[in-house]
Amino acid sequence: MKTLFLSNLLQFGIMTVFLTACNEPNASESETTEARNIATVKSILAAMDAGETVKFDEFLTADYQIHNPFLPEPGNLEVFKGLMAGQKGSFPDVRHEVIQIFAKDNMVCVRGVFKGTNTEPMQNLPPTGNRVELPFIFTDEFTADGKLKVRHVQFDTGSFNAQLTKNPSAE
Repeated sequence: MKTLFLSNLLQFGIMTVFLTACNEPNASESETTEARNIATVKSILAAMDAGETVKFDEFLTADYQIHNPFLPEPGNLEVFKGLMAGQKGSFPDVRHEVIQIFAKDNMVCVRGVFKGTNTEPMQNLPPTGNRVELPFIFTDEFTADGKLKVRHVQFDTGSFNAQLTKNPSAE
């Protein structure tokens, strides 16, 4: 009887370990997901800088949402494409420099600097020729299959406007 009890206890213990291992992602799975999501963010930033908005369809969900200080409410994929096309049009040399990037589970956070020179019209305003260097932070939420679902962007719109409209001859 004691042997049967110990045998059943051992089998229960082995099954518990096996089921736990099967149901919880191990560190390497989580690291792989996080690395994939970071690579996707870098690909999206490269497409943004290149003005290749058609590539967003590859990386973003159909119900994608962008939360951005320039928007009065969250925008969808088409709004994001429009923002990025406008950005590239107004700042042809645009570059998003990544200072820090990290991931945890399905989230990626980026701290960086937007850099560009306003050499083309922006929102029906003539170009200023001013160089803008604007720190930003954004957090991205990914789906299980690695598509970007939600982006929250933060930057100082006052600093952006001040840099954009400054008079270089006054310096």
